[in-house]
Amino acid sequence: ASMDPTGSWEGTFTLGGQRHAMQLEVIADSAHPSAYVDVPDQYATHYTVSNLEIGAHEMSFAFPSALPPAGFGGRIERGRIVGNAWAPLERDTVRGQFELWRRPRPTLPYRTIEVQFRNGDVPLRGTIYLPGGAARAPGVVFLHGSGPQTRESYLRFFADHFARNGIASIVY
Repeated sequence: ASMDPTGSWEGTFTLGGQRHAMQLEVIADSAHPSAYVDVPDQYATHYTVSNLEIGAHEMSFAFPSALPPAGFGGRIERGRIVGNAWAPLERDTVRGQFELWRRPRPTLPYRTIEVQFRNGDVPLRGTIYLPGGAARAPGVVFLHGSGPQTRESYLRFFADHFARNGIASIVY
């Protein structure tokens, strides 16, 4: 019988002797499976993975281009995914392992609202992060620099952190 990878997974990966925490959320419908990764020490929250492949008992994926390059391939067995990790390093490849355990889907202590607004003729979209239970909260507006960042970048990590600590924010 095939193993259903849908759901939340939490664990670690090790590359180049460094251990990192990682969470993976898998949405596996038959037509278009997708997954999102959190890597807190890389300021990554809910980044869409690339090259996702799901088999009967195995799964592979890669970090999105916003993170340092790394690939993962493992077996799904008894409530965990165990396998190998690799990352290019100059002309070589650093190899390591990863292990993820199935976890209940976490409940966020805040809510998000998608918004649209304009700056003259330019339409803009954003996400507001509102702390749970607060009728009023201090707030912050995140502005990204002139690089390739979007509201899907590392700014989401900080918006998540602020909302968990009672501060509303908007990222656009």
